[in-house]
Amino acid sequence: KREGILKAKLSVTRYFDENSVLAVYSNNDILGTQNLEERGIKGHLLRVGTEPDCDFIISNITDRGADGIEFSLTYEQKTYNIKLGIPGAHNAVNGSLAIAIGVSYGLTMEEAVKGLENAVITEHRLDVKETRGIKIIDDSYNASLESITSSLELMRCFCGRRCAVLGDIHELGAQTESIHFKVGAEAARLGVELLFLHSVYSPFVKKGAVLSGMSGSSIFSNTDPSDLQSTLAFIKLNTAPGDVILFKASHACRFDALINKLISEEDT
Repeated sequence: KREGILKAKLSVTRYFDENSVLAVYSNNDILGTQNLEERGIKGHLLRVGTEPDCDFIISNITDRGADGIEFSLTYEQKTYNIKLGIPGAHNAVNGSLAIAIGVSYGLTMEEAVKGLENAVITEHRLDVKETRGIKIIDDSYNASLESITSSLELMRCFCGRRCAVLGDIHELGAQTESIHFKVGAEAARLGVELLFLHSVYSPFVKKGAVLSGMSGSSIFSNTDPSDLQSTLAFIKLNTAPGDVILFKASHACRFDALINKLISEEDT
């Protein structure tokens, strides 16, 4: 099944020619080891990551919480220090991939770095909102283990009781159970005090959290993704002014609707 997922991701290369460029995160266990020629894919591969043999080498990531991140990016033996006003340490990878593509199509590194530093965040990507004294971190556009961990780390930069509403991560294949277990373990390790699970895979997340020290009484589970109302009701019943709530899941989980309902009902 993982091979099927890889083929789906590489479907973007179907119309590649010799001048096309594919930038991949080399630390990814699926994409980072690919050889385009062996797969009969035209074009050029750019590897972005933390290993010294990458084309673009990421280092010195500093998380500034809600103020964004700083990191270094080395290309052709020259290092650039980058300040990005978008929260989340994982955005060092996203930003570096964008720079790699920009440079491959003619931008100078200086132009690409300046463009990235002026980037404006889009909806549902670490979008911080507040309603009736509760701070909401809306990061509901997509999810992976790495981005969930980064968002949970970001939440530690805020004052208040740390709560997280977590949903499914899709396209994991045979790793579905183990990755969701790790999500729960990371939530416990990073000090989440109240965990709301709106996920088919809630039992795996809960197991990971409990075995890593979180009390089962601090975890609410809803395994029916279509039942937004039950999760909404439990969130409203168990949160209070001063709390910080992270919403994180794959886009198909419709957490944007859950957040909109929470805000609209609290504002009426």
